[in-house]
Amino acid sequence: MPKELVEKEIANISLEIDSAISELSKKFDVSEQAMIYRLSNLGYGIG
Repeated sequence: MPKELVEKEIANISLEIDSAISELSKKFDVSEQAMIYRLSNLGYGIG
């Protein structure tokens, strides 16, 4: 998941964190755990 694409999608989401993770994981076709890991690595303080 390229950093730029993830950040672009985050900027367009106005959901609660759990819903946002679910939506992002579906969009990038990864598990919610993988999305949490990626967001954490990008410095979003999740997980």
